[in-house]
Amino acid sequence: MLARPEAISDMQAATVWYFGDDHEVYCALQARLPHTLAWGDTGRRLNDIAEQFTDDFVNLADRFDVADWDWWESRNIAERGPLSSTFTTECCRMILFGKCLDRKGSNVFICDAGDLARVLLEEARRRGTPATWIGKGTIAQAVELIAEQTTAALRFARVAIRRIGRLRRLRALRRARPVPLDRLRRCDILFAAWTVPGDFPSPGPRDVAHYMGALPRELRARGLTVGFLALPLDWIGDGNAINAHVAAADEAVFLPDDAIGVGDIVAMAARALFSRAFPTEDLRFSGQPLASVARMVMRRERFDWRAVNARLLAGVGSYLAGNGIRPTTVFHVYENQTWEKGLRAGLRRALPDVKIAGVHQSPFSKLYLNMLPSRVELSTGRWPDIVFTHGARSRRQLTSTGAPDDRVIDAGLFRPSAFVLRPVPGARRSGRLIIATGVDFHECCELVSKASQAAARAAGDWQVIANFHPAAAPAFRTRLQQFLAAQPGNSANIEFVERPIPDLLKGGAAAILYADTNAAFEAVSSGAQAINVERDHALSFDKLADGLARRLYTVDEIALSLDELTDEDAWPSRNDVALALNDCFSPADADKILSVLGLALGNAGGEPLKVMEEK
Repeated sequence: MLARPEAISDMQAATVWYFGDDHEVYCALQARLPHTLAWGDTGRRLNDIAEQFTDDFVNLADRFDVADWDWWESRNIAERGPLSSTFTTECCRMILFGKCLDRKGSNVFICDAGDLARVLLEEARRRGTPATWIGKGTIAQAVELIAEQTTAALRFARVAIRRIGRLRRLRALRRARPVPLDRLRRCDILFAAWTVPGDFPSPGPRDVAHYMGALPRELRARGLTVGFLALPLDWIGDGNAINAHVAAADEAVFLPDDAIGVGDIVAMAARALFSRAFPTEDLRFSGQPLASVARMVMRRERFDWRAVNARLLAGVGSYLAGNGIRPTTVFHVYENQTWEKGLRAGLRRALPDVKIAGVHQSPFSKLYLNMLPSRVELSTGRWPDIVFTHGARSRRQLTSTGAPDDRVIDAGLFRPSAFVLRPVPGARRSGRLIIATGVDFHECCELVSKASQAAARAAGDWQVIANFHPAAAPAFRTRLQQFLAAQPGNSANIEFVERPIPDLLKGGAAAILYADTNAAFEAVSSGAQAINVERDHALSFDKLADGLARRLYTVDEIALSLDELTDEDAWPSRNDVALALNDCFSPADADKILSVLGLALGNAGGEPLKVMEEK
């Protein structure tokens, strides 16, 4: 039986599988549906399936007929990131659906998304399995689909119009403050760095880059001339304000929009709308056909502007070449996202002798599949020449899945204030639990609800503190508190604060409860134990190394772990934590970066780099 949540009526005994992301709906369904129904452990199964088929997801391009590789690599589905595309999650749901059909028994599948429900129904019919649809009729479904696509198209057009307007305003700014081409031509290194107003101080220079830390300062201190490609963080700050800030900077810096025209925006937006890659019929994992899922996801993502942004960034390469700007190396944050791929593709075509270095300065979950290079990326030169990681563990994560040993270098952590705090004496005896929330509302609902219920059930009198992420809007905060107030069994002493996690940890904490946050590293370094609260109906993305945290699903599991917090032998020792953190984060070593780049640039004899000789 396939159903939308609002269409469920009386049902007999069966297993219910919730295929959706809305935790409020999930909790309401559990309260409303008959207690004779059993609830499947959807989240646990999805995580197991995603891990089982990691290699298949990473090498997804092998199962597609790709007519235009630039088009393909600009798409969210090709990025493979579970946070940018629904493809990984929906494939795991389809595989779980197939496993349920293979077993005897009655199942109810509740789908938030009508298109997923239709794909599952088609799969059941293909198998010859009796299935009943409870939901909207054919006409209502068609109207819904048309409305969704129309809304997405209008949103796409609005973004294009705003981008054109922003480009024209930048052109006006450039009449008074032209791009400092002469200074850029003298640069040895270019950093493609995320930028908000205030990042280029007056007087300069800019010494740090978001997610790359102090690396610009370290390379400049070693005699290199550093310039910037300023990538606007326009989902955090106003794009026009960022452009104005960059244009006014007294530094060797330019913007992606300096490299394009209105015609480029129109052309790339038009090209993005017509598919240039198609799933093959052998797109199946362990025998389960998934081409229908791929087509569904590609329809969802047809009007996604990220693809246009990625294609536009390819213009940076020809802009540099056309203006005689030839740095020895271009550095960018490494997360293997679509924008990076677009930037690399343009540089490869226009400046094939320029080295491209990815800088990886933030831990990643094993299910951040976008981080892992595919066979196609490595064989066709679409991966960076070098990726510098922040520690031995992240280097192993990349090389163990196919990245060449000589192209992944542990150069250490250049973000000295991130991830690791000083130990707090007596932290584990403080009686405090800290809940570290993020920016995903439904993830926060599940995390805080489970944590507070567990604290209420556990022995002892716990002080439970939950922080709000700085990016959480007031409406987000109010809605979360209203949701918690409506849930039974929540802890009465939960306290919401707006202080950052490192500040809260200074007062000590027995444990941190979290879903997906780097604050877990700060917590274990301060002396707290870590409990990763996994999702009931979604993928989980813990970044801590195996063994540092307990990964738990249920309230009872969490409550039992809280009762064991006083048992030092039941948890990682301080020495275990220190060894794991040292494996994650190495001391920053800018000299190693220079040495590696010198070898890559033909200085195997150990001679100084050309740019060092000029100083």
